[in-house]
Amino acid sequence: MEKREKSEYKGKRFEEKLRGYPGIYKIWVWDELKLKYVDVKYQPEFKQKPYRAKKRVVVLGKNVQLSKSFDSLIEAKAWKEGNEVQHIEQVLLTQEKKEPKYTLGHLIEEWRQYYAPPKIELSTYEMLGKDVQHFQVLREIEVEDLASAHIDQWLLVLKSSEYPRKSSRMSYAREVKTLGSLLRWYREYKNPKYAVPILQRHKRDSILKPKKPKQLKSLTAIELESFLQILKKNSNPVYHYLASTQVFTGMRIGEVCGLSWENVDLENQWITISQIVWWSHRSKEPFLREGTKTGHIRKVFICDRLKELLLEWKLKSGRKPGLVFQREHSEPMGYTSIQGAFNRAFQALKLPFSSTHILRHTFATLFVHQTGNREALRSVLGHQTFRMTERYAHTMEESQFIAMQKFDLGKKEVHRADPQSSTNEKSQK
Repeated sequence: MEKREKSEYKGKRFEEKLRGYPGIYKIWVWDELKLKYVDVKYQPEFKQKPYRAKKRVVVLGKNVQLSKSFDSLIEAKAWKEGNEVQHIEQVLLTQEKKEPKYTLGHLIEEWRQYYAPPKIELSTYEMLGKDVQHFQVLREIEVEDLASAHIDQWLLVLKSSEYPRKSSRMSYAREVKTLGSLLRWYREYKNPKYAVPILQRHKRDSILKPKKPKQLKSLTAIELESFLQILKKNSNPVYHYLASTQVFTGMRIGEVCGLSWENVDLENQWITISQIVWWSHRSKEPFLREGTKTGHIRKVFICDRLKELLLEWKLKSGRKPGLVFQREHSEPMGYTSIQGAFNRAFQALKLPFSSTHILRHTFATLFVHQTGNREALRSVLGHQTFRMTERYAHTMEESQFIAMQKFDLGKKEVHRADPQSSTNEKSQK
C-alpha cells in the first residue's frame, strides 16, 4: 500500500512507528516520480523487508539493543515478544571460549623473543631478523593451517620480477632454511604432532639462478708483495700491519681485529685467538665478543717476518694496551674503513678483488704450495671441529711449527723492495 499522506522528504528510506505495536516499524521508500513514500515492495532495488522490530535485552549483565527485519507484521511481533537471550548468551560464551588465532606473525614474535641475545649472538639474531622480513605474505596465516601450497605461493612472490632484491642474489634458500627452523621450534615447544610443510621441492624452487662453480681466488706472491707495498704508503700505517697479520697467519678479518697484545707471544712466536670483532649488519658498528666463529680457541704460529712487523708496529703504535689494531679511544676497527683501504690498493694494481677474505685464501694457497702440509694448514685456519682432542690440537700445532720453516713468504730475507727479484732468483736456480 502507499503512504496516503504526503510528507517532506526525509531520505530515501523512512521508518514509521506502528500504532499499537511498540518497537515495530513500517519501512517506506521514496518514489521520485510520485514524490511520496511508498511500500518497499514497489521498490525491489532496495532489497529491504517491509517491517523492522527492535528490542532491548540484558545479555551477560549488559543492556544490548537487538534489531531484525521481517516480511510480515506477524513475524515481527512474534520475534519482539520472544526470548532469545539464552541463545545469544550461548553464542557469546562460545565465542569467548574460542582460542584466538595463532598466526605465523605471532610465532615469529615469540620465536624472536625466545632467541633474543644473549641466548644467541647479536650478529646471528640480526641475520635472522633480515630473513623473517621476507615472511610478510605468510604472517596472517594460522600456523596450523600453513600448507605446502602456501610456501609455493610465497616463493612465487619472492621470485617475481616486482619483488625488490639485489641483482647478485642467487636464491632464497637461506630464507627457506630459516622458515624451517621457525616451524621446527613450533613443533618442539607448541605442538609435537605438528608436521612441518616444507618439502624438498621448496629448496629447489628457492633458486633464482644456478650457482656458478666457485673459484678460489687468491693473490700471487708478486701481487701480494705489491699490495702490501701500496698499503705501506697509505697515510694510516695500520692497514699495512693489519693486512700483513692476516696474510701471514690466515686469520679471519674479525679475528685479526679482535687480537689483543696479551694474546700475542712474540718471544715464543704464538698468537692465541680467543675473541673476535663482528660488525652490525644494520649500523656497521664494531663489537668485540669472546669466542671465535667455530666456537673454540686456537693458536697460530708467528712466522719470522710477521714477528718483525709486529715488533715494528708495537713501537709505532705507542705500545697501547688492549687491541693490536684499534681506532681512537681504543675502539675496534671499522670494517668499511678496512675494506676501503684494501679496495683502493686492489684498484691501484688493477686486480679484480674487493674483499678482505681474499687474504685468507691467499695465505692458504701459498702455504700449501710452499710447504705441502695440509694438516698444518687445517690447524692454522681453524677448520678442525670442537670435538677434536687436546692431543690432536697439540699435534697440529707441532705440524704448524715444522711447516712454517718451509713457508718462504714468511721468512725475513724474502721481504725485498722489489717483489719480482725473489721470483727471478728462484727461476735462475
